[in-house]
Amino acid sequence: MKHISIVIPAKDEEKRLPRFLRQVVDHCQRSVHSYEIIVVDDGSKDRTAAAALDFQAEFPSIKVISLERNHGKGYAVKQGFFAASGEIALFLDADGSTGPEEIERNLGYFDSGFDIVIGSRVLSDGKSQVKAKFYRRMMGAVFNFFVAKLLIKGIKDTQCGFKMFRTSFIRDLFGPLHLEGFGFDLEVLYLAQRMGLRVKEVAVNWAHVDGSKVDLFKDSLGMFWNIIQIRFIFKYNHHIKIQGDQSNSSKENKGLVSLSSMTLGQKAQIVAFTLDSKEGEHIQKLGLSPSDQLEIVRLPVQGGPVEVKIRGYFVSLNKEQADRIMVKPLF
Repeated sequence: MKHISIVIPAKDEEKRLPRFLRQVVDHCQRSVHSYEIIVVDDGSKDRTAAAALDFQAEFPSIKVISLERNHGKGYAVKQGFFAASGEIALFLDADGSTGPEEIERNLGYFDSGFDIVIGSRVLSDGKSQVKAKFYRRMMGAVFNFFVAKLLIKGIKDTQCGFKMFRTSFIRDLFGPLHLEGFGFDLEVLYLAQRMGLRVKEVAVNWAHVDGSKVDLFKDSLGMFWNIIQIRFIFKYNHHIKIQGDQSNSSKENKGLVSLSSMTLGQKAQIVAFTLDSKEGEHIQKLGLSPSDQLEIVRLPVQGGPVEVKIRGYFVSLNKEQADRIMVKPLF
């Protein structure tokens, strides 16, 4: 049995949210798994928060996070995930376009070793149905084409509102995010690939629901701009900060170790590092980033530097710097 956290970001959803919450609560009550529901009210001007709290008497494991002002879907999801207590956390759109039945239909992928499971309106398994309007399909196809060419490889649909994550790395993945709006999915998946996390894309049932808060023209332009932003951010800022639990047991569970713990001649892949701009100046000049492979060529002697070979360069790092570079050993 798993403990699962469902996060529902919502803004001005007083009318649609109760119908969807009814489905979600019914699903949770029937399940053999334990659930909590976290509704994040993203600065609503209506009774969105009150509509969610109406279900507390029936389902005590529902809570509401009310943000004073509207930040955007990405920010709301992040706040919900940071408050989650489950071993698996997921988000669903408040309009109910994808139902809660998809959760347990795809939960087994975590037992198979995947770290993230995302819904897709593009993939087909012969069972799932996607009821989308023609113009949305066309705009989605164009957007997905540019995403695949410019940013994220191997994922057909980055924007479906159904994504599940192991919570063991939630803060590592969501903590460094820059984008707070609808384009946050792009940054999450891009960063997940750079961190070496295993992502499973699955076909899901999806249906258009009237009353969408998405402005297709305006928000689509915004997400194209997000592609450019992400490329710029990760081209010129390689210092991805790990904000989660840095205990030895956490590192071992993820298969990650600090660079300073490596042995002579051992090879590894950089996953992330927390060097600030001053400490990492030498690395940044070389244009190095997570996903680069390195080899230990000299170990520190009497407090001296550790020397590594990366892409033909020899880089010297002091112990403090090496302690804060997380790598995955290549055996």
